[in-house]
This record gives sequence, C-alpha cells and structure tokens, in this order.
Amino acid sequence: MTRLIPVLTTDIPVHPSTAGSENQRLVVEKHEFPAPVQPHTSKVALLWSHANGFHKEILHPLMRRTLAQLRELPQYNQTDFHFYAWDSRNHGDSARLNEGHVHVPTFNWIDNSLDTVQVVEKMKLKENYDKVIGVGHSLGGTSMILAEFFHPRTFDGLCIPEPVINKKIGPYKKLKNSPPILGALKRRDTWKSRYVIRNNK
Repeated sequence: MTRLIPVLTTDIPVHPSTAGSENQRLVVEKHEFPAPVQPHTSKVALLWSHANGFHKEILHPLMRRTLAQLRELPQYNQTDFHFYAWDSRNHGDSARLNEGHVHVPTFNWIDNSLDTVQVVEKMKLKENYDKVIGVGHSLGGTSMILAEFFHPRTFDGLCIPEPVINKKIGPYKKLKNSPPILGALKRRDTWKSRYVIRNNK
C-alpha cells in the first residue's frame, strides 16, 4: 500500500520547556479529507502519534481504514476530517531534520508529551476545528494521556492502543537500560533486501 500524500508538510520547534529546544524541530504532515456532502457542517482534526522506534508513515494504513469506517457512517457525511501526523524529535523525518543534534540524553516520554501539546498549539488545532481527537500507539498514546493530564482539554477524545502506563516514571539512568529501550536501540533502519527482512532472526 502506498503512503498517503500530505497536502502540507512543515516543521515546528519542539516544546520550549524541554532540553534541546534551542535547535530541535518536529516534522508535521497534514492530510485533508473533505466531507462527501458539501457544504460541510463540522471539521474534526485527528492527531496521530507513532510508537517508540517507528515513524508517522507506519500509521498510514490505519489512517486509511479509519477514514473508510468514518465514511460509512451517515452522521459524518458533512464532516471534513483533517489528519495530522508527526514524528517524535528522534524518529523519522524529525530525526533527519535534527541530524547532528538529535540525541539529548535526558529526553523522555514527558518531553514527548509536551511536544504533543506543542503540535496541537502550533498547528492551531483547538482554534480551527470543532473537535480534536488524539490517536496514539504506545509511546504516542502514553504521550497523549500525559498531555491531557498536564493540559486538560487538549483533546476532545482519545483512541489509545497499547499505552504504556506505569505507577511512576523512573529516572533516566535507570530507564536507559530497560528492555523496551534496549530493544528499540537494536532496531535496524536499513536492510540489504526484502528477503533479509522477512527472514531476520
């Protein structure tokens, strides 16, 4: 399946209260899906946030399926849907943009939650849409929950598959050797062939 082609790709600064804010940026893309019956009577933004070790394009198949399901519901015949997807500062297009200063030793999921708020604010989602719905997987979902905790009413609704919820957030020195982080660090981003990908052990 081919990737969705955005109507807009831009970059914004990371949240100003986080380490790295002086030179790190986030890549955000926008996809527009006009209502099948015009004029539209409502506009809804869905903000999509990927899991740790992945990137925004991994969500494109889910975005397609979600849109198809929404379009089967007659109550949304006059609703414009705009999907915003972004890469965490050390993932995907954001990591390429931040090359040379992408690593911030203290970066954590709370920083990512503040970057989530930054996307909502810089893209003016609350001002320009009737509803803002967050869709986040794992890291993305946990960041949205934390964003809502720190900044209530950032979202009108959340769809959060596989969030990582702990009783407390540990210090970086302890977390950096945790199995999820060590596993993510082992992920490869280049392969010799599709055969090698499929048969990788």
